[in-house]
Amino acid sequence: MIPVIAIMLVIATSGCIEGFEGFSSLFGGPSQPTVEQTPDILITKDMRIFPTPPILSDSEFTVLFTLKNQDPSQSLEKVGVKLYDWGICEPIVNSGIPDFLPEPNDWLAGDGFYLLTFDEFFGNEEKVIEFNLKAPTNQRIGNIEADCPIKWETNYTFSSRSQDDFIVISKTRKRELDQASQKWSGTNQPQYVGIGPIKIYYDFKTPIPVQSLSSIQFGITVVDKGSGIYPKIEKNTMFIKVPQEWVENTEDATEACTTGFELVGQTITGSPPSGYIPVAGVGSVTGLATAAKLENGYVIYTNAKDINLYQRESPEIICRFKSPDLDATSIPEKSYFISANITDYNYRLVEDTLVHIKPSV
Repeated sequence: MIPVIAIMLVIATSGCIEGFEGFSSLFGGPSQPTVEQTPDILITKDMRIFPTPPILSDSEFTVLFTLKNQDPSQSLEKVGVKLYDWGICEPIVNSGIPDFLPEPNDWLAGDGFYLLTFDEFFGNEEKVIEFNLKAPTNQRIGNIEADCPIKWETNYTFSSRSQDDFIVISKTRKRELDQASQKWSGTNQPQYVGIGPIKIYYDFKTPIPVQSLSSIQFGITVVDKGSGIYPKIEKNTMFIKVPQEWVENTEDATEACTTGFELVGQTITGSPPSGYIPVAGVGSVTGLATAAKLENGYVIYTNAKDINLYQRESPEIICRFKSPDLDATSIPEKSYFISANITDYNYRLVEDTLVHIKPSV
C-alpha cells in the first residue's frame, strides 16, 4: 500500500484545495481522491520598516506588518503576538507600556518580552501590528555600523479534523460478484482533510471493500504542514471516532489503537449505564474502559500520553477492528465513516527581520 502522503498531487488553482489519489479497490474499483484545505490559516503579510534602513543611530523607526485570518468563515481564538528580541535597539515605552499600537494599553510587559493578545480573529479579518523602536546611540555602537535583530512570535489556538469512509461488503454479495465474473464498482468517498497547519491523514492497510467479519486495519499520521512550530500532540487532545459496529465485533476493543490510545469510557460491574456499550477485552493499562462511551453511534479513542512529532510528523497510529456481519441483516454493502480531530492545539509562528543601523555624523 502506497503511503498517503507520498502520492499527493496539487489540483487546486487557488492554493486552497489540494488533492491526491488514494487506494484502489481490492476488486478493481475506483481509486480514492483526497480533498485537503490550505495549511496557512493565519499569515503575515506586507512587512515594512519606516524609515527605510539603514537607520541612523539614536533615531526612531517602526517595524510594521499585517496579520490576516485568510479563512472566510472560521475564527481564530487566543491569538498572541510576542516581541522577545530587539538586540541593541530599544522599544519605545509609554508609562511602562510599549507604544507599539494606537491602543498601547492592550500590551502586557513580561519578563524580557512584550505581549499583545486578541480573544478572537474573525474570518478574513486583518490587524496591523507595529513595533516602534529606537536605534542605539553612537556611543553604544562605538561609531561603527551594527544590526538589530527584531524577533517575534505569533501564536493561536485552532482545531484539526479529517474524515474518511470505508466500505464493507457481505459475503453473499461477494460470492454473487464472483459467480458473475464482475468487479465491485461502488463509490468510495474522498478523504477530507480540514483547514489549518496540522493535518491528519488516513492510510487504509486493508483494501476496500472488506468482507463481513473480516479485519479492518488503518493507519493515522499527523503532519505539520504549516510554516510554524507544533512539537507534540498534547495528552488527551486527539480523538479517533469509529463506528459502534466495528467495536462490538473486535476481540479486545480497549487495545484496538496503538501509540498509547485509550478507549473513552469507564470500568463497570454489571450492565453499562445509559450512553455506554459493553466491549470485549480488558486493557493492560490501568484505567482502560470495559464500557465504551457512545456518541451518535461512534466510539471514541484518545491519546493517553503526549505524542512527539519528529521531522514534523508523528509516528503512525495503527488501529485494528473487525467488520460487522452484514449477512446477518441481509445488507449487501454499507459505508462507514471514521473521523479524527485534535482539539485546541497551540500553533506558533516565529518570524524576524534585521534592521541595519549606521552611526550619525
